[in-house]
Amino acid sequence: MRLLRWKSKYQVGEPKTDSRTRSFVDTFNAVIIEANSVEHCEDLSVFTDDISTTTEEMLNSIHQSPAEANGEIGKFESELRNILVSKLPLAARGTPACDDCGMCSLLEKQCSTWLGDEFTDRAKSK
Repeated sequence: MRLLRWKSKYQVGEPKTDSRTRSFVDTFNAVIIEANSVEHCEDLSVFTDDISTTTEEMLNSIHQSPAEANGEIGKFESELRNILVSKLPLAARGTPACDDCGMCSLLEKQCSTWLGDEFTDRAKSK
């Protein structure tokens, strides 16, 4: 699994937005670094590839003025929230396909940190 590279062109000029976006990239990369050091299920590999692709496509498409870019970042965050909440916990968790690697717990913890109570509440309601 590959790390997301932060690029200066991802910055939109709004410090709070830029910090939040950079925080997601750093949080996601921490999961990738840990996942690369343990045996894990195929579901995790597919999930992280999907998130990497979605993140890079969305961030690469943002080239507007700061006001327009903030709106695009908002759409990106909303799409990302929906993906994270809909795909976690991973289907393999607790099944024979699960390697009990601890990555699902780390991933859910990192998502809770980045998304806050919204992730915890939506994940519990599934």
